[in-house]
Amino acid sequence: MDATANSLGALKLNLESRLKAPRLSVSFLTQLFGVVFFCGGAGIWYTIHKGGLHADSLAAALLTYFPALVAPSVIDFVHEKQRYLRSFGISALFFFLIIFLVAVTRNTDWQLYWALIGTVLSVLLWWLANGEKDWVKDNQPGDATGGDVKRALPGSNEGWRVK
Repeated sequence: MDATANSLGALKLNLESRLKAPRLSVSFLTQLFGVVFFCGGAGIWYTIHKGGLHADSLAAALLTYFPALVAPSVIDFVHEKQRYLRSFGISALFFFLIIFLVAVTRNTDWQLYWALIGTVLSVLLWWLANGEKDWVKDNQPGDATGGDVKRALPGSNEGWRVK
């Protein structure tokens, strides 16, 4: 049976492609480390700088970081053309909501454990959501097949006679 004939097979192939495609993209890695880890994780870095590696403050910082990373990733999936990707995004939202609720109802050590799991998985979800975006593709081909079909063609069609 063709893997794309059913939506589970198509989802598996799509997610594998999204996981593999950007790993050698400078733009993607710059976004991941510069924006997601450094700027997005500023609250975590600040917490570590001010209070050290205390479980309660680090758990609180992670519990605010991973939902903020999940939300735009889910929005990206919900705006996809394929229904199975939209459904995957909604399923991921409920999955992360459960992780969050479990984390906030636990004591400090378990809260940190669940917050770390949520953080690692939210980075993976961000990776999958952005893995095949146009901005990831650093080396886009030129005009090998004629370029953009919407641009105006050079020259003019004036002066042609048709009998």
